[in-house]
Amino acid sequence: MISIARGLIALVVILLAGIAMSSDRKKIDYKHILLMLGIQIILTFFLLGTSVGISIITGVSGFFGWLLEQAGAGTDFVFGGVVLEEGVTVFFFHVLLPIILINALIGILNYTNILPFITKWLGKGLNKITGSGELESFNAISSSILANNALLTIKEVIPKLSRKQLFTVCLSATSAAAATSFGAYMELIEGNLVVVAVILNIFSALILNKLVNPYDPDEGSLEESVDDLSEEDSPKDKEPFFSMLSDHLQEGFQIVVSVMVIVFGFISLLSMLDSIFELALNISFTEILGYIFAPIAYIMGIPSGDVVDAGSVMATKLITNEFAAIGYLVEVETVLSAKTYAMLSTYVISFANFGTMGILTGVLGGIDKNQKNVLSKDLMKLLTVATLASMLTAAVTGFFY
Repeated sequence: MISIARGLIALVVILLAGIAMSSDRKKIDYKHILLMLGIQIILTFFLLGTSVGISIITGVSGFFGWLLEQAGAGTDFVFGGVVLEEGVTVFFFHVLLPIILINALIGILNYTNILPFITKWLGKGLNKITGSGELESFNAISSSILANNALLTIKEVIPKLSRKQLFTVCLSATSAAAATSFGAYMELIEGNLVVVAVILNIFSALILNKLVNPYDPDEGSLEESVDDLSEEDSPKDKEPFFSMLSDHLQEGFQIVVSVMVIVFGFISLLSMLDSIFELALNISFTEILGYIFAPIAYIMGIPSGDVVDAGSVMATKLITNEFAAIGYLVEVETVLSAKTYAMLSTYVISFANFGTMGILTGVLGGIDKNQKNVLSKDLMKLLTVATLASMLTAAVTGFFY
């Protein structure tokens, strides 16, 4: 009973924080916000608390597990001479390299117009439920697959977006995680929680956006429709299939190298800071961050005995990235309650961190420099709201543990 009460308090506090940050409280669409919140709770119960839901989520997790096994064939061929201890998971081999295969599959689905078709119609359905706007809903679905790269699918209309619309599409991109990494996440934490996080994050971002950034999506509507943005290319316009496949394979490897370098750098720097602080103050830097973020973890509904470790995970994600946070979560998993582990597992599955702000401005700068300057004024607000969205996802998950 206490756990449920704390979960309700967490929801109220998160929603009140969104209202406090609102640009126009009179325009807040409480009807759709409550509807989306109800859908989140029902979906989470269905996926985690019913036999049918568990079967579905197990099937999705199993599919990504199967993909990882297929990627293992390429790893074995290229690195067949490397001998690993039995049962040992090597981050580069088992977690990162499969990203190359998954990125290629996304390219194939996009090339055959399967992915644009699914994204378009799921976006239309989401718009009917949320009232967030056709473009915004399309982008929310696209972001759940492509994350920051989803902005490239609407690059034709980016220059025409209002400041509020730009904030919305960037919030969805920041609150999501790329499908290329789903298998990697599932290799490190429970697959069912990854699936739940991906689904809940779509609604969490839209809920917080309606609180913080309310507007009528029909005002100033664009001439281009989602149908125009996702229409199929003619055969003459498409590059040859194997050229496309080669590009996506190489792009996948670039993602692997990028993640590897960032994770290596951040983990090494955190380890160095931990050592320095332990020598000087007899307490690690990560533990200090844990104490700083402990009140936020408590507000989110984390059991009181876990708030310091939870705060460390949350801080690590904010200042580094989700992979570094997952790495720390794996380290402390054995001392956490099942509720805390589940909540943190869903909390870390998004791109809400300082590094993403730089990536977003870089992507926008390549599309339209004026919109890059517009977003730059809202970067800290965007990161704060995206973090609240992650907290909302975690709080909803906590109800069922």
